[in-house]
Amino acid sequence: AEAAGAFRMAADLGAGPEADVGRALTGLCAAAAAAGPKSAHRGSGGYGGGDFGTTATVSKVASPGGAYASARRAREAAPLDPTAALALGLTAEVRGLTREARVAFEDAAELAAAAGARLVARGGA
Repeated sequence: AEAAGAFRMAADLGAGPEADVGRALTGLCAAAAAAGPKSAHRGSGGYGGGDFGTTATVSKVASPGGAYASARRAREAAPLDPTAALALGLTAEVRGLTREARVAFEDAAELAAAAGARLVARGGA
């Protein structure tokens, strides 16, 4: 119930990449909560291997209006945002889209490094 409330709050954020990232990540949290702690240590990957428990849970997260779609919208709307790239990687991995997830994770790391370099160049860190 609490996870469903968090998803509704994220959905109330409105439009924009920040809202889409919020919907994507709360959707993943809701799926993980529904599956229980067993999913964090199963599968072959370091990120849970895409095993979030039951097929019904994964189908809900991977639905066209679900977390993956929100992450794709965020990534397309904000191509330089490392958080959007990370959200896409996480949701793609849950859907079993290993190649897309790997590319998104690599993009997120590169974008975060570039953002950090810009911050240092401005004297911020």
